Order: sequence, then structure tokens, then C-alpha cells
Amino acid sequence: MAAGGSSSSGGSSEGSEGSEGATHRERNGPRRAPKPTGSPIKILSDATVNSPVGSWPGTAAAAETAADAINAAGGVNGHPIQIVSCNSKQTPNGAAACARKAVQEGGRRLQPASGLWRR
Repeated sequence: MAAGGSSSSGGSSEGSEGSEGATHRERNGPRRAPKPTGSPIKILSDATVNSPVGSWPGTAAAAETAADAINAAGGVNGHPIQIVSCNSKQTPNGAAACARKAVQEGGRRLQPASGLWRR
């Protein structure tokens, strides 16, 4: 029963008064997408933390949040996104280790947009 106490089971038009102007989401709740069931799409997130160059601890959390939102909407053509995190510490050896991890996991590499861009 709606918060106003009205019910639409009576068959009269009175029950719809409380929902005039309400959006579909307000009347029916959020639309639920089917859970992704395909094989996961793995993305490596190079989340650099505690390096001499800098620290971006929010990178991994942001990637996970984005993946959660995509998966909640049904994934990508039914495939869930899976984030694999790695900390390269912005070193050549660390970058190589993260690249090896991406290959071993069968994933794709995601380079976060950090640093300076030149034109």
C-alpha cells in the first residue's frame, strides 16, 4: 500500500490520484537488469599507491565502482566486468609485473588518466 493509504485494487480512479506526476521509477522502483552471466571481461587497473612519483589510492576504488555500476546494468552484452588491481609503483619492474599479471589473468590493460598531458 502506498504511503498515502490509497490502493489501486478498487478499480476506481481514486487510487491513481496519489501517483499523478510521479515518475515510473517512483511508482514502480528501479528497473532491474538481468544479472550478467557470460564469461567475465577482466580489466587490469594499475592503481599506483605509495610510489616515489605519487599515490592514487582512489584509482582501484573508482574502477571497482564503475564495474559495479556496469554489472548492475547487465554488464557488457551480458558479460560482467571484473577488475584486477595491480600496483606498479610507477617503476619499470612494477609495470612489467603488472603487464605479466594482465596476460596471466587473460585481461585487458586499463591505464588510468593520471599525469600531465601535452599538446
